[in-house]
Amino acid sequence: MSKKSPTREWFEAILIAFVIIIFIRGFVFDLFTIPTSSMENTILTGDYVLVSKLNYGARTPITPLSLPLFHKIIPHTNIPSFLNWIQLGYHRLPGFSTIKHNDVVVFNYPVEQDYPVDERTYFVKRCVALPGDTLKIKNHNIFINSIAAETPIHAEFQYKVETDGTNLADTLLNRLSITEGGPTSELNSWLLTMTSPAAEVLKSQKFIKSISLIAHPFDPHDFIFPYDKKYPWSIDEFGPIYVPMKGDSIVITTDNLVLYKKIIEDDENNKIAIVGKDIYINDKLCKTYTFKMNYYFMMGDNRDNSADSRYWGFVPENHIVGKMVMVLCSFNNEGSFFSRIRWKRMFSFVN
Repeated sequence: MSKKSPTREWFEAILIAFVIIIFIRGFVFDLFTIPTSSMENTILTGDYVLVSKLNYGARTPITPLSLPLFHKIIPHTNIPSFLNWIQLGYHRLPGFSTIKHNDVVVFNYPVEQDYPVDERTYFVKRCVALPGDTLKIKNHNIFINSIAAETPIHAEFQYKVETDGTNLADTLLNRLSITEGGPTSELNSWLLTMTSPAAEVLKSQKFIKSISLIAHPFDPHDFIFPYDKKYPWSIDEFGPIYVPMKGDSIVITTDNLVLYKKIIEDDENNKIAIVGKDIYINDKLCKTYTFKMNYYFMMGDNRDNSADSRYWGFVPENHIVGKMVMVLCSFNNEGSFFSRIRWKRMFSFVN
């Protein structure tokens, strides 16, 4: 048997390493960067985070004709990194656990109907309601099945801050991890995004005249789910709304159909027609509907600056990618050299 050449040995070693990386990223762990502030202060813009696919069970590939290591498009081009000629069914390997309340979850953006499920943009939010829950938001507070839910310690809200004319120093804002907001057009008035504990500390400063939580009352908004005048909700006054569970049946009417029409049609591949007060699904008159999948309600911890389920509805189980478990490293784009690195966030767990 002839001896392998050094070139062939290197090629085989690189190929094996590549296959191992693909396997790990597809079925064990993956690494994501955080581009937006919708989860501050839990996760910061510039964080590099580790996502476990073992917790909920890895999702098997739905679009097999795709380039490994590239998602959605080839970088620096507008060329798709996949071919949608073949679409496999949704399957998931056994996991260590199921999604729980307040888990920080990575999922595919459910609104991007022009892309296959596993090629849709990655989003990260906190799961606030599980399949079978009834969710209501009243005056910023979340209620699950009529019981007040615990507010995450890092959850942020917008506050109006009035001072006696003293300028808010950057050192104070940085110490309180306040990174969003600034002065308004009103004299000595600021609009700042912060956690409740930070607001209490700021309120204790002698030069602060008042701090008030910004309210978003009931008002018909075209951009608030389900975009219907029958449900004039806001981001702080929302629901009640039932989160569908696989196997559960609900009575459907022309009044509540708007809440579930998208998932019945787009996610569960049915055809809906309305004739007067009658609803036809796949040409059959239906008074009830039984859901084929579990669904989740996701919200960002930056509650007043997060595109989440309050804007676009439920997340289907086949869109779930994994659980965010750790910040590996973090970079502040506004820093310079070593100051760019957020050393305290390295290898910190996400909760």
